[in-house]
Amino acid sequence: MTFTKRLIYLSLAGGVLVLVAGFAGWAFAVVAFTLVNLVLASLVVVDIVQTPKPEVFEVHRELNTKLSLGAENDVEIIVRNNSPIPLLVSVTDSVPEHFKHTLPMEAKWVPAHGQEIFKYQVTPMKRGEVCFENIYVRTLGIFGFIQRQTKIRSDEKYKVYPNMKALTDYRISALNMNMFLHGIKKTRRNVQGGEFDSLREYVQSDPYNIINWAATARRHELIVNTYVPEKNQYIFIMIDSSRVMNSEYKNIKKLDYAINSAFLLADYCTHGGDNVGLMVFDNKVRRYVAPRKNNFETIASNLYNVEYTETSADYDNAIKTFKLKQRRRTLVFIFTELFNVDEALRFANAVNTHLSNHLVYAITIKDPRVDDIANMDIEKLDDVYLKSAGVKLVGERDKIRAVLKKNGIMSSDVEPDKLSLEAVCRYLDIKRSGAL
Repeated sequence: MTFTKRLIYLSLAGGVLVLVAGFAGWAFAVVAFTLVNLVLASLVVVDIVQTPKPEVFEVHRELNTKLSLGAENDVEIIVRNNSPIPLLVSVTDSVPEHFKHTLPMEAKWVPAHGQEIFKYQVTPMKRGEVCFENIYVRTLGIFGFIQRQTKIRSDEKYKVYPNMKALTDYRISALNMNMFLHGIKKTRRNVQGGEFDSLREYVQSDPYNIINWAATARRHELIVNTYVPEKNQYIFIMIDSSRVMNSEYKNIKKLDYAINSAFLLADYCTHGGDNVGLMVFDNKVRRYVAPRKNNFETIASNLYNVEYTETSADYDNAIKTFKLKQRRRTLVFIFTELFNVDEALRFANAVNTHLSNHLVYAITIKDPRVDDIANMDIEKLDDVYLKSAGVKLVGERDKIRAVLKKNGIMSSDVEPDKLSLEAVCRYLDIKRSGAL
């Protein structure tokens, strides 16, 4: 229990009253001092006695057990007042480390035998398992002279997953644009290895090799076949968790951007009817999930607590492990960071040695700030050196892309914010092309 500023201000006002009474004589000052203290003490005692104890509150926290990395997640703290008196209550929560939050919350009146909901938002900046611990409830006395605070133990563990809110947004977007593979807009060109979907009337841009001559003869007008990409194919996602993935953009590590993208890509592949698998590697294979249908939950549970390491990536070991386990032709997405041409050559050699029968797409994550520096205007001498370094780094990344292209490896060098969209679009493009 603590005393409030209201009591302090009232005490100061009483002191002024005693001082004024002192001008009328010593006796008046003594009487005024006694009366002021008696009144203040009585009010405080009544406030202490009449204000309900903390035990009258029932408090619990409501929060999704699966939190989304880098996204706002709503937290609700429900406070029930079991006393016959409405109380002014303020609440604060024990937010885990690496969480941004919108605390403190405003105090609210909780009605007698009623409840009130206190809301705030948290933004996790790190994946893994976290614990929300104590909830602190503070109530103001009836007269506002005292405050009572109680600590309510509410140890609850939650898992921070890759951005599940983005997953929902992408699903809605995909549905609106008919991008899912089972509902994808029908291609007007023949998809090699694609599945027949339906018949429609010929339009001028259609190739002749998709004309259905039997249907044309029956209807006495040109009719063409429409195709959708073949389902039940094999997609594999490899994520480099070595030290090169530790650099940050907007306070989020490159590894987390890669995991978010892999998370969304796995969901698309699953809804597209494909078999999806996962590998996380550095100098060793840290996680391996064999490709199969309806595999998203298994992949998600293997992604939420992946941590980067301080080791270098062993591409040869990781790719060789995949080759030994997966014999069927597979579209392999590799999220990594190639920091120079030598590293790109090492990567390309491992891919061409072990994955010649598979289709490989490498995705690297560039830092937009480097492009900004390379394109900056020079205003002072230091800018010359800074811009020179930026231009050199941009040139190095162009050389890396050239090495991959020369070795027959498809690749994208993408800004972090566009990584998820890039991965999904490349998956859809390859599926539509029939290259797999």
